[in-house]
Amino acid sequence: MGSHLLLATPSGPVDASLARFGLRGKGAVKVAPGQQIEITGVMKTIKDKQVFLARTVKAGGQVYRIRNEHGIPVSPQARERASRKTAGEGL
Repeated sequence: MGSHLLLATPSGPVDASLARFGLRGKGAVKVAPGQQIEITGVMKTIKDKQVFLARTVKAGGQVYRIRNEHGIPVSPQARERASRKTAGEGL
């Protein structure tokens, strides 16, 4: 359930879960087929299937926060609040 990316890695394909909002809403991950990306997270077995639960995705020079430090998915509203806060720090 939720957004997924199928990653091609040297050890074979990996199903990366971007949670419910990873590819939706404000601050959604923007990637193109074949694009090189960097993902941090943890591999888990869910319903007898290996899934990589993404915490952050780095693509095109941008870092997208998918889950917080406790593994809870970050909503589009939370991403928007965080981006406003970060933008305000530069003023």
